[in-house]
Order: sequence, then C-alpha cells, then structure tokens
Amino acid sequence: MSTNNKGNPWALVPFVVFLILFIGSGVITRDFYSFPVIVAIAIASAAALAMNRKESFNQKVEIFCKGAGDSNIMLMVIIFLLAGAFSEVANGMGAVESTVNLALSVFPQNLLMVGIFIIACFISLSMGTSMGTIVALAPIGVGI
Repeated sequence: MSTNNKGNPWALVPFVVFLILFIGSGVITRDFYSFPVIVAIAIASAAALAMNRKESFNQKVEIFCKGAGDSNIMLMVIIFLLAGAFSEVANGMGAVESTVNLALSVFPQNLLMVGIFIIACFISLSMGTSMGTIVALAPIGVGI
C-alpha cells in the first residue's frame, strides 16, 4: 500500500505564528521574558485548530491532544520545566554570579568566548541536557 502524502507548507503556519509572537516581541521590547511563552503557544495552538475546515473541531482537538501527549513531547516539557527550576535555584543561591566571577578571573578578556564555550561544555556534561545548558548559560553570558 503506497500513500502519496506530499508536505504542505501551510502546516507551518502555527509555527510561524509562534516565532513571530515570541521572537518579534522579544526583539521589539528587547526582553524575551516580557511576552510569556505560554501565551505564544496558546495563540499558535488556536491558529492550528482554526486550520483545515474539512475536519470537525472535535476531531482537530483529538488529533492535537494525541500529538501533544506523545512521550517525546512530554519529556521535552518536563526537561524545560526542570531547567527553568534549576535556573531559578542557581540564580537564587548566587551560582550565576560566582560562575561569571570565576570565568572573568580565570580567562583573559580576549578569550572570553572560548571561556563561555568551555563553561557550556562543563554545564552540559554535568546536567546532560541542552535545554538546561541554555537556561543556565544565558544569565552567565549576559553577566559577562
């Protein structure tokens, strides 16, 4: 049985809506935390549910929930939540400032980018997650 499903570029509309909302608001306000990511996700999800008028709304919601409940998606959500929690705990106990001070004292100014890379390698090996590394390294990079 051969199915000839061609990709449809209109399927990327919700993703584009999310990018425009989240990145656009971050660029305009110069603060990516000013527009809550959950609001951008909700608006993009509403755009996804508004598409494909051939299906009933109940069928679209059922398809959406099955896709959102996939084990890989749920693992990514859990990692994202725990990475945010780690970032807040590390920031609250002063780990970000101490890491910045350590980097500034160990690496010369002309090698700070290399130092940030080495710190990123250390953090990613310690935590085992790219999302956690990004969340932990962003305040360090801004601090430097």
